[in-house]
Amino acid sequence: MPVKLPEIPPSVLGEYRILHCLGQGARGVVYEAEHLTTRKRVAIKFMGLPEDMDKDEARQRFEREAVTLSHFRHPHIVGFEGRGEIQWDGLTVPYLAMEYLPSLRTLDQAAPHYSRDWVLDRLEELLGALEYMHTHADPVVHRDLKPANLGIPDDGRLRVLDLGLARVKMSELTNQGAAMGSLGYMAPEQLMDAKKVDQRADIYSVGMIMLELLGGHPLRNMTSGRTVKAVISGHIPPTPEPIPEPLDRLARWWCALSPRERPASANAALRELRGVRQRSR
Repeated sequence: MPVKLPEIPPSVLGEYRILHCLGQGARGVVYEAEHLTTRKRVAIKFMGLPEDMDKDEARQRFEREAVTLSHFRHPHIVGFEGRGEIQWDGLTVPYLAMEYLPSLRTLDQAAPHYSRDWVLDRLEELLGALEYMHTHADPVVHRDLKPANLGIPDDGRLRVLDLGLARVKMSELTNQGAAMGSLGYMAPEQLMDAKKVDQRADIYSVGMIMLELLGGHPLRNMTSGRTVKAVISGHIPPTPEPIPEPLDRLARWWCALSPRERPASANAALRELRGVRQRSR
């Protein structure tokens, strides 16, 4: 979805000098910047306006992402550096300053270059980050986990990058009956009503990510309609490439049709993954 933003931001933004564009997505554009005094590098994300979203709603979601991120301090969640807004070509544009991650690749870009154990190590880091988010004083359900929202910088450790659809407890931003997330990673209950999901929807997404990274996405090349039908029926086909049966069985448990049939927490899923790995050695 196009993002309605002027192409070039001011060269100096408060305490930061804008260097160059790092990338653009459906909900914003990100620039590398440098603190004028300390010379520390940061990544600054400017709010975009997807064509299918109301301006006020987009702003509320962006500001909620900034506030949510400001509460977190975890080695596998991108770090918060600051937030504010600027006047840019006649627009008032909010921004979020985050930890700069050198040589950043998304998880799906990085995974083919590494071993199965490396992938499982990164999934353990992801589950640790989710346990932190789900049990925080202000608990959050991410709702949009997918490899493109998970980054691997030059230190090799996973980072959760995007909290744009994260749901804070008691949030009223999601309309009743609305589906929000990324098709192919959303749990069945999230397809029906994103407002009613809990932490087990994120565990479903991790299961789909594991299947994809180890054997290829099981819903690859399906139409949207067939994908929805497969997810809400609980009939997820085999991965294009076979993966070890214990890991396949584990991922499909995480992707169970009913939330009640999945692990109750990210920590429980993490214990099971470590157990499977230990028994396979």
